Amino acid sequence: MKRKVIAGALWFAGQNVARQVISFALFVALGRMLSPANFGTVSLSASVIAIIQAFSSQGITQAVIQRSDLTEDEAEIAYTFNLLFCTTIAATLIGGCALFWYVAPPPLGDLPLVLAALATLLPLSAFYEMHQARLARSFDFHIIAGKALAGQVIGGLIAVMAAYAGANVWSLVAQQFVALTIEMAVIRSVSSWQPKLRLESKFIVHLWHFGAHLFGARLLSTIDARGPDLIIGMFSGQTPVGFFRVAKQMLDVVVSVFAYPVSSVSLPLFAAERGHVDRVRLHYLRLTEALCWLLTPPCLTLVLWAPQILTFVFGQNWRSSGSFLQILAFQGVVLGMFYLYDPLLVALGKTKEVFALRCWQTGLSFCCMLSGGFFGAESIVAGQVVALFLTTPIFFRYISSAAVITLNDFLAHVWKPNVCALAFVSVAKILDSFVGASFGISGLVAALAVGYFGYGVLFYLFASKQLRSEFLALAGRVMRPSAS
Repeated sequence: MKRKVIAGALWFAGQNVARQVISFALFVALGRMLSPANFGTVSLSASVIAIIQAFSSQGITQAVIQRSDLTEDEAEIAYTFNLLFCTTIAATLIGGCALFWYVAPPPLGDLPLVLAALATLLPLSAFYEMHQARLARSFDFHIIAGKALAGQVIGGLIAVMAAYAGANVWSLVAQQFVALTIEMAVIRSVSSWQPKLRLESKFIVHLWHFGAHLFGARLLSTIDARGPDLIIGMFSGQTPVGFFRVAKQMLDVVVSVFAYPVSSVSLPLFAAERGHVDRVRLHYLRLTEALCWLLTPPCLTLVLWAPQILTFVFGQNWRSSGSFLQILAFQGVVLGMFYLYDPLLVALGKTKEVFALRCWQTGLSFCCMLSGGFFGAESIVAGQVVALFLTTPIFFRYISSAAVITLNDFLAHVWKPNVCALAFVSVAKILDSFVGASFGISGLVAALAVGYFGYGVLFYLFASKQLRSEFLALAGRVMRPSAS
């Protein structure tokens, strides 16, 4: 089991990095061809779709991963229910957009049309979500990573060509359609599972009892993630949403590259050891320490140098995104320590606790964001970040109760990487103050290179012995793929 998890992490690490680098390059190309208003329109529509998709999926996919006793008949019932539910929601949304367009000619440009078009993604995603969940249960992470890579690359290329041809906002819509279609085709082609359509009210009720809290938690998580887009759009319009979305995309790339490979295998790993809380606790602490070492330094880098980095990458027109990114990047400190709370609680069957924690987080987030709405878009984003820091004691309370983790054990695993990350950015900032003014972006790159080298030395000196040995073993497999 452990070997399969490590192999899965290796696949995710390699393919996810490749996918993010390629897709980010395509995103940069789109950013230089499209306006902030174009990005804002699609982001607002995608936010609505994401919230509805979280609602329509009902937490079913996570329930399939977590339940080890799921029969073939039950899996088919879950697939059918998810497909019918998504189709119904999509039809309702499309009808609502058409009615709104007919009754009141929209003052929002292409927003209703884009929203109606993206609504058709809901039933399309339902065609393969259950197949993907079954692949995750069997640790076939290389297939999941491969389909995401193919979808994002091909979708991005189509979007770039469409934007070059003058499609504007519709190039971004085409990107999402092509990416999802490719992903669906890959998953359905490699999966041997051919479900039949069937429904059984008894099992649906049983699935609801398990999935209700997962559904609520996923819905609240999506609302919290997409809330800034909607609130910024409500107070400031579509253009600031575009600036925010580019900043959020930059942070998402960092989090995805450094954290997603670890978090993706954590739920199956925790679920496999569900009957042994001591093992789950050790896995959680070790993975959390690894996330702190990986995630905190790049996030602190963005806190200090986001405007320069964004201007260099996207151009002067996107410099306003820098202030959003600086604020958002503060989340990296909390994410490194608590990014794995969701898979931990779900694996241990604590779905009620997941839902309660999401209620706290989303409630605080919306209160803080709405409080900052009248002070500008940056204040809305700052409100979300402040709410995340305010939620950290609640995070720890639920985690410590579920996995019997003491505060001393937790701090022993997270303080070293965070202190070393602060030392890294301090050294890089001092070096940049000497060379940055004279050499510009080249001086900043040199300062960061020296800082990251020093951080690598600190990792070798202060990381836990087991984490160090696993990192070296993983690096050895990457450098010598033929030997694996």
